[in-house]
Amino acid sequence: MRQVLPFAAILFLASSVWALDDLRGKPFGEVMVSTLSFTVLTVSVYNTASSGDFPAQAWPDLNADKLTRDTGAKAVRLNGPRFWTVDGLTGVGVEAGAEKKTFAGVRTSLLGVIKFDVLKGRPSTTAFEPTLVSRTVAVRFLTGRPVTRLKSPEGKTFVLISTSRPGAVREADAGLPPGWVLTTQPAAEDLVLPARSAVALLQDRSENTYQSLE
Repeated sequence: MRQVLPFAAILFLASSVWALDDLRGKPFGEVMVSTLSFTVLTVSVYNTASSGDFPAQAWPDLNADKLTRDTGAKAVRLNGPRFWTVDGLTGVGVEAGAEKKTFAGVRTSLLGVIKFDVLKGRPSTTAFEPTLVSRTVAVRFLTGRPVTRLKSPEGKTFVLISTSRPGAVREADAGLPPGWVLTTQPAAEDLVLPARSAVALLQDRSENTYQSLE
C-alpha cells in the first residue's frame, strides 16, 4: 500500500457532534478549495449535503478556474455530482451547516479540512491504489440495506461509500483487476466504519469510492 498522505489530518472547527442521515442514493457535490502555506497544503471541503437538495441546475455552471481566481486560492477542484451509498455520517467537530458558503449560487457547508505536506506525497489518482488518510468521520450503514464490498487479492476488504453515477456498481463498471472480487449483500446488522487515524480509501476505474473495512 502506498502511503501518500503521511501528514494528512481532517480538522474540524467546533467541539460538537454532528450527524447527517438518510443519505443513501442522494446526490452531492464538493467544492475543494486549496491553499498553500510553505509546504503544507490545506484543502477546505465544502459539501452540498447539509444544504438541502443537490443544486442540479446551478452545479454545471460552476467553473473551477473562475472560483480559483475569485477565492484567491491555490486551486479549486469540483467533485460531483456524486451519489451516497451510505445511510449516514457522524463526526466530532463541525456541526453540519455551521459555516456556510455560496459559490456562484451553490450553497455549501464546510464539513472538514484536509492538510498534508506536499513534500511527503500527494493523494493517489491511480485506480485500486489505496491512499491512507487520517479522518474523524464515521460512516454508517443500516441493517438490511445493501452493502457493496470490494476484496483485494491480499484479502483486504473495502466498502463502497459513494459512486460517480446513480445505481448499483457492477463488476464491468468497476473494471476489476485480476484477483479482485466485488459482492453486494444486505447488512446483517448496523455497520459502522469508525473514525481512525489511518483510513485507506481507493477508487475503481469508474471513480467509485471505497473505504477500508479494517
